[in-house]
Amino acid sequence: SKMKDEDIVDFLQMKRDALFELNRLDDALECSNEILKIKRSSHNVVWEGWILNQLDRKDDAKNNYEEGIKISPDSEEGYRYMGWILMDEKKWTKAIEYLKKACDKTTENVDEEDLVEFNRAKKRLNHTRLYEGRALKLLALDQSDIAAMTEKMKEAEAIFDSILDARELADVADRVAGEAMMEKGNCNWNLKKHGVAETCWLAATEMIPTNAKVWYHLGDARMRENSANDALLFYDKSLLCDKTAANTRTYLSKGGAHRRLAEWAKSIECYDQILNYSDKHHKAFYRKALSYQGMKE
Repeated sequence: SKMKDEDIVDFLQMKRDALFELNRLDDALECSNEILKIKRSSHNVVWEGWILNQLDRKDDAKNNYEEGIKISPDSEEGYRYMGWILMDEKKWTKAIEYLKKACDKTTENVDEEDLVEFNRAKKRLNHTRLYEGRALKLLALDQSDIAAMTEKMKEAEAIFDSILDARELADVADRVAGEAMMEKGNCNWNLKKHGVAETCWLAATEMIPTNAKVWYHLGDARMRENSANDALLFYDKSLLCDKTAANTRTYLSKGGAHRRLAEWAKSIECYDQILNYSDKHHKAFYRKALSYQGMKE
């Protein structure tokens, strides 16, 4: 008996997703092409866009997202992925436009009687809003005018607050709530409300204890209070969560804390760690030189 088209598509989708998870992107793309020959749905087209994005073919990915939106203008998926890629390109205003559309579409076509699907949609909505808030925060940081910066930063904070309010209704995954709390802290830090920021970050560690960034922020807050020993505890927690090149800024700040304590050899170790990942890291080079100078004095 010949497999029906939809069974073939189901099988190929599982295969595509598995190849993608294994980071076999070229094979995943080939599999995706097979799927699109049989069923060129919005979801499948957007999925292929995501694979193209991971292959660093950004323009092709954006074409796929545009096509996905054309096929199903009422589906949030194409708008959401387009918003993400525009954030990668630092096009904050355009990203916000697409993410807002994704938010609008997320709940408007869901049957509220179908509670499972409706709850899923609300969780997805809050996840998308997290990115919308982030894009607004980054747009705020781009403003040259303090008043404009403050206004956008407060708009971003309001989005993070609405996500945290929804958490009470269990419409938010813990990770999303934790990241919203961390971002609320970031907004307040940028608004020079350092105490509020630190309180938010501490609350976030309860929700996302394995997030390296939130511990890093707490380390910086302690450094601002001239408490290098406390800062080192937080930087070490951050490095327990992520020792990779993605977390070099924690090594950089940890080196700074050791320098403040005149622990020159330890600060040099931190900078060497960064230079192992990238021997062209100018800040690490420069600060390592300063540490050697400190040793001599």
